[in-house]
Amino acid sequence: MEDGPGEPAEPAGLEPLQSPRCSKAKRQKIVDRIIPFVVLGINGYILYGFSYEVVWKWVHPKGVRIAVYTILGVLNLMMLVSWAAVQLWGPSVVDEKYKRIDSPHEPFVCDEDGYTLWCSQCQHFKPARARHSSAEGVCVPVMDHYCIWLGRVIGQGNLKFFLQFVVYSWFTMILILVVQFRYQHRLLPHIAAQAIPIYVLCGFWFLFLTMLLIQHTYFLLTCQSTLEHMDRNKSRYPYFNIPFRDGRQVIKATKSDMVPGPYSLGIGRNITRVMGPWYTWLLPIREPIEEPEFNRRLLGKLQARHEAFMEKELASSTPPAPASPSSTHAVTQFTPDSKNTPLHLPVLDDEPSTTSFATAENSLTRESEFESALSAFESVFESAPSTFERDPASHDITPVASNASLSTIVPNN
Repeated sequence: MEDGPGEPAEPAGLEPLQSPRCSKAKRQKIVDRIIPFVVLGINGYILYGFSYEVVWKWVHPKGVRIAVYTILGVLNLMMLVSWAAVQLWGPSVVDEKYKRIDSPHEPFVCDEDGYTLWCSQCQHFKPARARHSSAEGVCVPVMDHYCIWLGRVIGQGNLKFFLQFVVYSWFTMILILVVQFRYQHRLLPHIAAQAIPIYVLCGFWFLFLTMLLIQHTYFLLTCQSTLEHMDRNKSRYPYFNIPFRDGRQVIKATKSDMVPGPYSLGIGRNITRVMGPWYTWLLPIREPIEEPEFNRRLLGKLQARHEAFMEKELASSTPPAPASPSSTHAVTQFTPDSKNTPLHLPVLDDEPSTTSFATAENSLTRESEFESALSAFESVFESAPSTFERDPASHDITPVASNASLSTIVPNN
């Protein structure tokens, strides 16, 4: 098809503006938005099938039925509140104060040259443990991961609510599996079409949530995020700019330095930094965001290791002590036919070992010139007694004739 007279022809060889990479990113974004609604639909089906088809129809003791409904209602209410808190509060955003930074006095994560990390998208410095999120379009403090099941980035602002959501969901799955197992002799002969899918879905979510809960409990106790743990598994250890007595030094962390972690302050302190006081661990109350604090024990370890390294370097650079008279040193004689063959010559006490042949040869040349000049001076003195006279008291030679020339006896310098 040809272009019309008013339409410019498209240059050959140019690709359309909608690149395959851009299309793939858009498709992934659409999928990320759909998955949370699919998860909500599955959970809704599980709750309906369990509440009506199992409890209402087959749990006959009224007291047991009321207890199951009460526990299930509380768990689902707290799960819904924590889910809403994850969505509404979000992962938080790096403070505006990091658009400029003063000279830091504390250790901080840096690049291999010692400079503070910089985010080119947000145009500000990255504080400790912060990362740029492409999904949020901002730098997130203590970014943990992007949860595809919730469709939200998990960071310092909503990490507590995410953990609460996992815990309440895990207890919900346990309740459903326990009740179904208790009354399975009544369920399977009559409503296998409802009981079996609920068994399968609850079993899958229970195993998945168990692994997730174990993993994030470990991260909580050791004060590390999912992304930091992934970097450690890939042996990508950070650089730290650390103050010393003689200035700041850049030190790369090792595998042993990352256990339990550079920001771990102990199990109790690590928990309260995220979850708050113990009486608020299960309540959807947001905790104030704290600046990451460097592990003082690790700081002392890095400083001691650096000082030991510097002492070792200083000891290796100290010149050796003078050799004994019986020792020999290899001296290279530079002659055209010797091919730099080392000669082992003895070194005496009154001769420093660093004297070279060039220096010795220069000294002998000057001494011979001085002796020749002195002998020439004495010959002139003996041949011309009227020109000079000797003072017998001081043995000085005093010129008498002013026109006497001494240019022939002055040695060439």
